[in-house]
Amino acid sequence: MACRGRIALLAAVLLLVIGSIAIFPRVGQTAGQMRSVTGIVEGVSGNSISIQGKSHNLEGVPVVNPSGRRLAVSEIVRGKKVDLYFRNGQITSVVVYDPMVE
Repeated sequence: MACRGRIALLAAVLLLVIGSIAIFPRVGQTAGQMRSVTGIVEGVSGNSISIQGKSHNLEGVPVVNPSGRRLAVSEIVRGKKVDLYFRNGQITSVVVYDPMVE
């Protein structure tokens, strides 16, 4: 009977450790290495967009609307608001917002 109790305790501790590893970010994904840039598109050329005076290449980067629906890079036009998300200096995703009516 004592053996079953030890096995159950060991299984519980193992699940706790595995759960903790899954919840907390890994070394390569710390918040210090993640950042975002929000801005208005100043220009578009092929797969590149210009925001805040800097050009960003979006080739191979997922572009989505705020609902998560995939968009083509061609749907990004001058004057739209976008969020660029970076990890380790590379763009990981782009969110394109619909124009707001004021």
